[in-house]
Amino acid sequence: QSTWGQRLYFCCIFFLFLSLYFPMAIYCTVGILLAVLGSGSIISGYEFDIKHHTHPETVAVIDKVVARCPTITRKYSIGSSVKGHTLWVLEMSDKPGTHEAGEPEFKYIGNMHGNEVVGKEMLLTLMQYLCEEYLTGNNREVTDLIDNTRIHIMPTMNPDGYDVAHSAGHTSGYVQGRYNANGKDLNRNFPDLNTVVYQNEKSGGPQDHLQYDTQLWKVEKETRAIIDWIISYPFVLSANLHGGTLVSNYGYDISRPDQYGYAATPDDDYFKHISKEYSRYNPGMTASLFVEVLALMKVVLPTVLIGTQ
Repeated sequence: QSTWGQRLYFCCIFFLFLSLYFPMAIYCTVGILLAVLGSGSIISGYEFDIKHHTHPETVAVIDKVVARCPTITRKYSIGSSVKGHTLWVLEMSDKPGTHEAGEPEFKYIGNMHGNEVVGKEMLLTLMQYLCEEYLTGNNREVTDLIDNTRIHIMPTMNPDGYDVAHSAGHTSGYVQGRYNANGKDLNRNFPDLNTVVYQNEKSGGPQDHLQYDTQLWKVEKETRAIIDWIISYPFVLSANLHGGTLVSNYGYDISRPDQYGYAATPDDDYFKHISKEYSRYNPGMTASLFVEVLALMKVVLPTVLIGTQ
């Protein structure tokens, strides 16, 4: 059994390793700690609207960002939910409303499951952060992102589900509000194109620009809006923020009919690369890595540290 001195020694060695190879992880952790210890603001002089937002309050935050940064933002709708809530998107770019040749387009989606609310709040904070940092003119990374990327942010894909979760409260069971107003899991409502690809591999059919039978595959109103959105804009990369488990996963997660286990795709190396890059700069995932490395060193961790994972 290790002593406290041994544990401290291994902790110091690990953080030295981390600071050498993953310096941004340290910077991100320190930045978040400073933000938490401060008044709730990340930017001096600007107080972020950090809370659980109802749908009207979510729209109000978007409107607030548009009002503060009108030259780099555009608010637009891609449709509505089953109960009629507008599915709003905030575009952030130096030329909002215009696709520039060679400029990548990126989309964020939050709150696909109505009871998974952290992603929505992260995206609302992100749009405020990008706006305020761009206004300062001192953040070269943010300026570069806005000037050279067209960013589309949808805070909530499932406002109907959120309304149910918000009304029920946190003691009513974790699945309350997960589904849309028709009781459908939107995360499992998109056409199963994996199976089409696997069938085409055997028959020599196409591997892209796939078609699906709309009569056989009934998609929900919110799902249809997302499909039309994807077709309308040339997105090169996307992120869908969920809650509940600390993972970074990616598409094509259905195994072939004759094969059990991991189903790699032609883009497997790239999917792994961007997932590792995301996790490298995510303090929560870095903390998980910290626990795993110390476990490999057979260092006994205090219960309080294990509880933070």
